[in-house]
Formats: sequence, structure tokens, C-alpha cells
Amino acid sequence: MFAPAFLLVAASGPLIPRIRKSKIAGAFLDGVNVGSLALVAEVTWELGRASLIDAVTGGTGNCFCNSSVALAGKLGLAHLLVGLLAQAVHHGL
Repeated sequence: MFAPAFLLVAASGPLIPRIRKSKIAGAFLDGVNVGSLALVAEVTWELGRASLIDAVTGGTGNCFCNSSVALAGKLGLAHLLVGLLAQAVHHGL
């Protein structure tokens, strides 16, 4: 399922520095980077909010299991978001 995306990234790797030299294409790639960061942030927010509500209400089934899974999910999503924000700051986006 993910193989085509990995192959596309591997094939386009040497082309990216050339594409970046163009002002228009470079601006487009910057926009794609910011858009993907915003999408990940929104999904992180929504999943975190949904898991918090499930942890408080108990969801369905075992309350301890739901709470621990919700906590693990929130920690994982927070870690991902902090990493993405750190990369964005590092690259000046």
C-alpha cells in the first residue's frame, strides 16, 4: 500500500534541489509543506479531543483499557506534533 509513495519519494529525491531553484516551484513546495503541517496539526487536535472525551466518558468496554489507550494515543500524537513543529522552526517555515 505504501510502496508507490516510497518509490516516488526515492525517485524524486535528486530532483528536489533542482525544483527548489525555481521561485514558483519553490514557493509551491513551501506551501505544500505548510499545508501538510496544518493538516497533521488538525488531525492531531481532533484525535486528541476525541480520545480525551472517550477517556472521560469511559467509552465502551473496560474503562481502564480505554483510558490507557487514550493516554498513549495523546502522548504519541503530542510527540509527533512537537517533532513536526520543531522541524518547521528549524527550516524556517
